[in-house]
Amino acid sequence: MRKDPTSTVEGFVALLEFLKQDPPADTVVSSLVNGFLSPYRVQRASLHLLVPPENKIHTIGSFGLPDPVSYRFSILDPEMNLPVSYVLRTNRLLHVSPEELFSRFPALQADFGGDPVLQDATRQIAFLPIRVAECPIAVFGFAGSDFDSTRHSDLVVVQGLTAALSLWLGLVRDRLIARLTSPGNVSALALTTRQRAILDLLDQDQTNREMAAALGCSRSTVKNDLQRIMFAVGVRSRGEVLHRAAKLGLMPPPR
Repeated sequence: MRKDPTSTVEGFVALLEFLKQDPPADTVVSSLVNGFLSPYRVQRASLHLLVPPENKIHTIGSFGLPDPVSYRFSILDPEMNLPVSYVLRTNRLLHVSPEELFSRFPALQADFGGDPVLQDATRQIAFLPIRVAECPIAVFGFAGSDFDSTRHSDLVVVQGLTAALSLWLGLVRDRLIARLTSPGNVSALALTTRQRAILDLLDQDQTNREMAAALGCSRSTVKNDLQRIMFAVGVRSRGEVLHRAAKLGLMPPPR
């Protein structure tokens, strides 16, 4: 059953009380899915933060996204034709059907085209700008059923959700940015098993093609993982990766 305005206000108050505890971003997203947004039966959700001075969009929390997709979309370029970057540029809510999503943003087709949740005709996909002082600093996106941005009750939910997230991010944003932009902050951007394997193969002077064959993945996957490794260990070139990773204790000194 859908929430009436009274229960929405109660949910908003409960959400504010929860955010006062300063939970991790992943916990915030999952709690929103299972609580405030439960009438919409959300199965995919994510929270993205625009991080200066590098001007990249970081996915700081998610729910229901497969691991490969989470890694692929962990750090985004604002210039890419993606829903998150569109919302940050326009400062407007984006509400689309699955068909319209892939039509307007074809770059998503390769990663989400076969997703049964996003292909479900009953699903609606929304991306909401999170503002501080009227300036969009983050985007919350979700895929759920029976959401209509023109319906008053749904707009009440959206306004409560974005207001709560803007208050929370207004308090913790500086700390999140400091953590995300700290060079070599491996604890914040932990390497996956495959990324550690790539380090070992890189130490053996293997090319991207050879690493892809050894790991059973594509060259573009290897390239993306290498970029993520470079960011995690705080270097800008492939040649510096091994020395920096060894210094951080991620692997033995390079050969």
